[in-house]
Amino acid sequence: MRLREMELGKGTIAYKGESPEYYAGKRGLWHRVGRPAFVAFLAIAGLLFLYASFTSSAVGTVTAVTPGELDAKSSVSLVLPDGGTGQVLAPYTETFAPGDQITVSVLPLGRMVYGNDEQQARYVGIAFLLGAGAMLAWGIRQDSRRRHDGHDVDWHANEGEL
Repeated sequence: MRLREMELGKGTIAYKGESPEYYAGKRGLWHRVGRPAFVAFLAIAGLLFLYASFTSSAVGTVTAVTPGELDAKSSVSLVLPDGGTGQVLAPYTETFAPGDQITVSVLPLGRMVYGNDEQQARYVGIAFLLGAGAMLAWGIRQDSRRRHDGHDVDWHANEGEL
């Protein structure tokens, strides 16, 4: 006996029928909450990376080095030219001695990070923003296409059933 796909769920407690309205209600949650939340996440992450790419970099003088264990990072204390002090974690492969000069990125609230990754942060931020823009454009295209084709479904129709 051949079983059709539309008959697979019949007889179960949660079966609501495999109608277009049923699936539209399931998709509606993604359209109302999921897609905008994901686009917002991508946009915020992209803006944070872009903001970090425009932070200042400085060359500091090493004052003390605390080596890490075999694969751990070393803790390097340093003094910046403006008199600010701080610590950064450096890869264990780097060896520093007091008096060495190293480049650090100075983030907001005085936090310092080893190295100068302005270009990488800028590229990652742009990639996140492009992803958010593409998702937003695709969503608008799909919504307008659904409305144009006459397949516009009331997304709130099945809210009580979910």
